Parts: sequence; C-alpha cells; structure tokens
Amino acid sequence: MNEKEIKTIISYDKKATKLYMPNEIFEDLVACKEFNKDTSSHIAFAYSYTYLCTWLYRYCNFFKTEPITQERLKEIMGYTATYKNLDYIIKKNGLLEQLGYLETTTDYPLTWEIDEDKILNFQTVKTYKLEFGKIPETTSRNFKVKLPTKAFHRTNESLESQLLDGTFYDVYSTHMIPIEVFMYCMAKEDIGVIGFYLYAFIKNKNDLFQAGVDISLKEIADQTGIKATTLTTYLTRLKEFNMIDCRVKPYVFNLPQRLWEANTYNVKEHEFFGNKATPVEKRKVMSLYTYEKEYGIIDTLDNNTGNDFLQLANTIDIDDNLLPF
Repeated sequence: MNEKEIKTIISYDKKATKLYMPNEIFEDLVACKEFNKDTSSHIAFAYSYTYLCTWLYRYCNFFKTEPITQERLKEIMGYTATYKNLDYIIKKNGLLEQLGYLETTTDYPLTWEIDEDKILNFQTVKTYKLEFGKIPETTSRNFKVKLPTKAFHRTNESLESQLLDGTFYDVYSTHMIPIEVFMYCMAKEDIGVIGFYLYAFIKNKNDLFQAGVDISLKEIADQTGIKATTLTTYLTRLKEFNMIDCRVKPYVFNLPQRLWEANTYNVKEHEFFGNKATPVEKRKVMSLYTYEKEYGIIDTLDNNTGNDFLQLANTIDIDDNLLPF
C-alpha cells in the first residue's frame, strides 16, 4: 500500500500530525513472554498497531471515509487482511489488551474539542445518543475499535480513580512520533513495522540524549526484543533512507572490552527522509596498531587489576593491509 492510499484510508490531515507514546511501552512489550519469539516483527507490529489505533482515536478517524476494520489495519501495516498469525496480539482480550494498552469498544469517538479549561474532550457514539436520543446515521452499531487505555489512564491506580493522566493529557515521559513517519515507514516495504519501531525507540532515546545516544547493538536488541541479525539489517535500512544518522565507531582487534565504543544514533525529521536507499558508511575494522596511529596511544591499563591488558593477553598487532576483509 502506497503513502497516498494510506492517507486516504486514515483521512490524513496536516493539522493532525502529532502523537505522544508512553516511554514504558518498550519495556512492557519486551517483558511480555507471550510474544511469538520466532519473529521479531510481532513485537514491532504490536507497537505500530498501538500507535495507529491511538492516532485514529485521538483524531476521531476510525469512521470517516470508511470504517477502518482490523483487516484494514493489517493491510495498512503491510499484511494481508486474512493473515491470522497476529490475531493473538490484537483480538479482544489479546496481548495488547492484557498489557493494558488497548480495549475493544463500540463507543468510538466522533469529534473532539479542547474546552475552556484546555482539557481534551471527545463526543462518542454513546454521548451523542445521550444528547440526541439516537446514534449518528453514518455509524454502524456493530463496528468495534480499540480504545487506547494508556492515552487516558497511565496506571491501574489512575484507571480505578478515573484520573485523566494518560498521554492525551500529560506528555511526561513520552516520545512524540508524527503520523507522517508512520505512513512513510508503512509505504516502504524495506522498512515497515520493524523500521518504524526502531525509529521510535531511537527517538525515545534522543529525547534523553539530544546530542545522540551511544548504544551498542546488544543493548538495542535487549531493549527492543529485535533479534541481532534482524536489527543489523533494519538499522542499515534506516541509515540508507536517511531516517537516522549513525556515527560509526571502528571495531579494533585486541582492544580491551572496557574500551569498546558504541555507535552514536540520532533520528532525523520526516522532511529529510530519502525517496530511495543510498549507500552508507560501513563500520571500519582495524588493528590496534592502526587505531593508535590514527587516534593516538590508548591507556590499556586495567584500573581494577593494575595490570596492562595487552601484556596479559595473547595478542598480535596486524596491519590493516594484511586483513582479508
């Protein structure tokens, strides 16, 4: 599905672009043991599905040009309408509802407004019926949507007390992802839900580390639930489409692990994304000898033992010209 088709289905409006997602969603998804671990795409799909349902609810777009059904949501995210392997995540009482992120309801929003107290209010099918004594003619009695629970109530305690502290009302500890980023990713087969999920993860980190987040591939894999091989592929694609900037640190033979440097990542704004993939810088592999020639002599002394790592290890310096790769 191309970007133009997605825009039509979701009734895209340039004024309805921002959406804030809770930062804890990454930990909650990774901690969920019920995900099918055979494929990294399931956890990425869960994030992307939650994002889209939250956006559709926030801007009352579940039922504008057409009713956006579960089947339609799958198609937007690059799956066939009849694909069943994801249903355990999105069905009523499925994983996302068990985790407290979504809730199935027929009481979907029709319009929204900001009142005089600057509080977001929705007119739903139920409130419309209470006011006018009937349901709107353009709606369907049996049409179901997902209510984004975390957008209204961030915790079980606030849900019980009906305190509106969700992401629609308080953006503390959130990351903002514009809908344009979502549409771009879904329209690119090489990026899809996994690329979108990783972009959102890095965006979350950049909100904390605005100069760029230094993070290893292992840390990204652990904190996203994406397998290492899949992770490398999709991070490369994000770089190729100019969605992220990565300051690549060299891999150095014989360098003590305590001195290894992680790559530095920054997301880019949607307007800088590329229309097609372009070649990107590969990680350099060099010997310690060459590294010290380029960057200066490093301190190999282990502060914990007082010993020189290179004197203890069975090491050999190799000129990069002798390396077979």
